[in-house]
Amino acid sequence: MKTIKFFAIATLFLGFSASAMAQQTGNATATAGATIVSPLSISNTRNLDFGTIVANASEAGTVTLAATSDATSSAIGVTMAPGSASNTAVFAINGDANRTFNITMPATVTLAGPANAEMIITLAKNLSNENNVLTGGTSTLYVGGSLAVAANQAAGAYTAEFNVAIAYE
Repeated sequence: MKTIKFFAIATLFLGFSASAMAQQTGNATATAGATIVSPLSISNTRNLDFGTIVANASEAGTVTLAATSDATSSAIGVTMAPGSASNTAVFAINGDANRTFNITMPATVTLAGPANAEMIITLAKNLSNENNVLTGGTSTLYVGGSLAVAANQAAGAYTAEFNVAIAYE
């Protein structure tokens, strides 16, 4: 019986010592980092102006201005006043080169005029809502649209502001 106890105790100690020798520790290294990009900025360099329009007394009309750098107004149902100048709105966008950005702006703008008269612009732009690339760190946004002029629209100046927001994607 003493022999059996001896072998049992010896086996137990050998088992623990083998387990202790088999245990090892491990190490791994990770690298931490960050990338800083240039702030994204937008500035208005020219306002949207459909020009001077002569309303038709009996017919509604539209004035359209393409969203390009050199657009001119085209009118249907109304007449552009002689010598009238029109401009697309221009926004200069700057940021980190070759990064993508998105644009958020309203689809329409309501112009307020004299005696609570209004006109609605359906806006158009040359860039997409998403996936625009800052080639070389810059981009230019042109905003034009279509201005709805009512029959016998009240004479006077009509204005409104609209916001354009941009964000990195």
